[in-house]
Parts: sequence; C-alpha cells; structure tokens
Amino acid sequence: MPFSGRTQGATATCEMNATIGIFVNLSNFICVYSICGIVVLGHEVSMKGERMDLMVLLTAIAVIIPLVCACMLWANSGSMSERHHSHHDTYQITSTLTFSIVFAMIIMSVLAMLLERLCVIGVFRADSSVTIGFFDGFLVVLFVYWLILRRYKVVTYNDRMLVTPFFGRTTEIRYADISAMEWTTSVLVRNSRNIRVFVGRRRRALLWAVLDLDQILVRINRFDVLDSLSS
Repeated sequence: MPFSGRTQGATATCEMNATIGIFVNLSNFICVYSICGIVVLGHEVSMKGERMDLMVLLTAIAVIIPLVCACMLWANSGSMSERHHSHHDTYQITSTLTFSIVFAMIIMSVLAMLLERLCVIGVFRADSSVTIGFFDGFLVVLFVYWLILRRYKVVTYNDRMLVTPFFGRTTEIRYADISAMEWTTSVLVRNSRNIRVFVGRRRRALLWAVLDLDQILVRINRFDVLDSLSS
C-alpha cells in the first residue's frame, strides 16, 4: 500500500505541531516560574546563620548545569536528528528543540546571578541564597527534562525497530509481529498525534510526533494495520 500524500502531510504537520507545542509549554513554564519569582522577591525572606558554603553550592549549580549542557550540545553539534545508514536509520529529537531548552537554561542562570547581586546590594528584600536557590530549582527540573528528551530514540532496521522510551528499557519490535498501529492525541503536547504500536493485545511502543513519523512508517511498511487519520 503506497504512502499517501494525505498521510505524509498529516505526519509532517504532527511533527511540527509537537515541536511548537513543547515550545509553548516551555514558555508557559518560564512565565509561571518568573511570576513566582516576583512574588518571592517582593517578600523579605531571611535565612539566619547562612553559611558561605551554601552560597557556593547554589552558585555552582546555577553555573555548572547550563555549562555542562552547552558543552554537551557543542560536542554533538555535528549530529543530526535523523541519521541514515546502509542497514539502519536513527531518529532522535530535533536539535533545534534541545538547543532551545539549553538556551532557556542559560538565560535563567544569568537572571539568577543578576537577581542575586541585586539582593546583595539591597535592591530586593529577599535573601540572596533563597533567590538563587529558587532559580536552581528551575534549572534542575529543566535539566532533567532535557536529559529525558535526549534519551528518546527510534532505530529502524529492515525487519525490526528498537524504541528507547523516555523511561524504561529499549524495546525491540519485529514488523511482522505488529498487530495494530493507531493514532492517538498527545496528552503532553497540544495539537499533535502520536502512534501506538501493538503486538497482539499489548502496546509495545509509542512513536512520538516530534520524530519524522512518515519516514518511520515507510520503513515499517505495515500500512495494513495502521488506523486512518480520520478515525
């Protein structure tokens, strides 16, 4: 069964919408976090008996996390989200998305240092360690999110594929064993549709719309078990 232009356009749209959806969710997260930061800075919070080693630790977190991410991103700057080889293809999260997350971490790190200095000189009443610790929490959460996204990967071969999910072990699925593939609306990213892959009655993998699903479907070549997009 040929891969119809309707399906190609739909999967390309899903991939773009999923990426845009993550950007929107990330922007909302930053906005909400910034509002909470304003509330924190507007109230005097004191940490009596503050020790210098605590400030050193908090400052190190704010500096090291973005620096490590930036170095890892630079080291993998030559890698692509899709790599095609003679016997297999590899699909990963687009580098544009991971770069945006690292850029957000760098901006928040700089903002943390700036606000910490303003607290020290008395512009804000909040304690400097509380301020930088607040932004450290954001950096840690975003760092974990970045690591999870980097882990997700789909490798397709001639007769099977390997799916590495966000959590858990890599799953190997033989194309001949696939009993059904169905489109499903993503609960994490708005306006995107993922693909659930079933072997028998059990769901074995979830192909996320951020990947190039049309290329993956062509490689699998099991359109006889793929649900219609209109269902």
